[in-house]
Amino acid sequence: MMSKFTNLVSLVVIVTCLLVGANSRKVEAVPVHFFRVAKVHGIWWVINPQGKRMLVKGVEGVRILPHIERLEGVYGKEMIPTSLLMPWQGFHRCRPTSLLSLVIQAQRLLSWRFNNVGPFSDPQCAGVKFHGRQLSLSVVLNIGGDYAGSRNESFPDVFNPNFAVFADKLCQRRCTPWKNDPNLLGWFSDNELAWGPGWAGSLTPDGPLWAYLNFPPESFGRQAAVTFLRKCYGKISALDQKWHAKYKSWRALALVPHVPELFTWSQMQTGAGAQYYKYDRMFNGMVARRYSRVCRDAIKAADPNHLYLGQKFPGWPGTLVVAADAKYTDVISVDLYATDPTPLLKKFAAFGKPIIIAEFSFRAKDSGLPNTIGAGPLVNTQTQRAADAVQYLRYALAVPQVIGYVWWGYIDEPQWGRWPTPLYTNGENSNYGLIRRNGTVYKRMTRAFTKFNAEAVSIHAHTSVKDIGVHPGDRQ
Repeated sequence: MMSKFTNLVSLVVIVTCLLVGANSRKVEAVPVHFFRVAKVHGIWWVINPQGKRMLVKGVEGVRILPHIERLEGVYGKEMIPTSLLMPWQGFHRCRPTSLLSLVIQAQRLLSWRFNNVGPFSDPQCAGVKFHGRQLSLSVVLNIGGDYAGSRNESFPDVFNPNFAVFADKLCQRRCTPWKNDPNLLGWFSDNELAWGPGWAGSLTPDGPLWAYLNFPPESFGRQAAVTFLRKCYGKISALDQKWHAKYKSWRALALVPHVPELFTWSQMQTGAGAQYYKYDRMFNGMVARRYSRVCRDAIKAADPNHLYLGQKFPGWPGTLVVAADAKYTDVISVDLYATDPTPLLKKFAAFGKPIIIAEFSFRAKDSGLPNTIGAGPLVNTQTQRAADAVQYLRYALAVPQVIGYVWWGYIDEPQWGRWPTPLYTNGENSNYGLIRRNGTVYKRMTRAFTKFNAEAVSIHAHTSVKDIGVHPGDRQ
């Protein structure tokens, strides 16, 4: 009986603390300090609200419960992963049992010396304190993704004036309620936009230029793409010759219902394909400048206090896209799945901004999961997985511009593939978790992270500061 009473009291205390934390975001008059970034003796750092140097050490996909909940009234009666919940979807959807689970997950992360709840997580985890420490929060806004989805576009039409209007409204709705929260690290504008060709291993021209050429003729993006190509090729006959096409007039190109895929990735290495690839990169730069400026303006207007963390590039999107991102963001963010991140980090470092590794992970065969779909190195055992993850981070923190890393993810994906619902289809079935689907912990992984996270600041502080350049062949 006493045990039940104690649990009830604990639950009431937890709920009260979390509700007070949620309500405190509405306080306008209390002066607070927020996370920022700074270069100290040639090395980049996050400066926390108390003014101390730190690194972001995060985990993505931290859920209140380690399974799928039914969320009626949010997405109808579909079964939706709790990892899709965002801060603006409300505190009240947490069940009492979920709150106890929330505290357990947050205390686990803090005991493993993590300090950040990354994207696609339940934000209430960041409200839990453990031994005087608390997790910060970083969130993906999905500005471009939501805009494109609302219009059934394969890539957001950033040249449409409505894109800026949409971004402003979205950020006012999602960012403004959090603008005075000192525990919020910042905002990612999107997650892995398709800056093809070559994006995420793609072998087709699936970036903005080809996407815009297949927008409706009256769209701003289609008009911008045709105008751009006209400046590049001059005469339509030159384009027809290079593309092996028969448009015969620029108006025909502007009105044709569908522009087929033009060149494979291998064909873009020489001849007409290489010329198209060059133009594609140039157009991407135009799109990126517009996208990054609109997102920066919208985020900072709604929340001037927190960091704009970039857009979570899925690898290298091209020099002009990164240059645009670096001009308007506080931080460059990249999802970087590799054994050694150094080569790609050096390319990003040349743009003079701090870098967050917004996703990385390793998988192991001994997990019992298929591991047939999903990014990242696949090794044999959990022991090797832990060792390779630590070595990856040692490589990363040797780059002075790196200010943090976020592990994907908190829990393993199901063997049948994640999000198997009518609304979402994504077949990833890999061993990404720090815990299994049944809630048990991968102890080799968590012990390795606990030790490394405790030493990370010291390791980064002893980084050898060098001028990091970009090889001429990398500037594409």
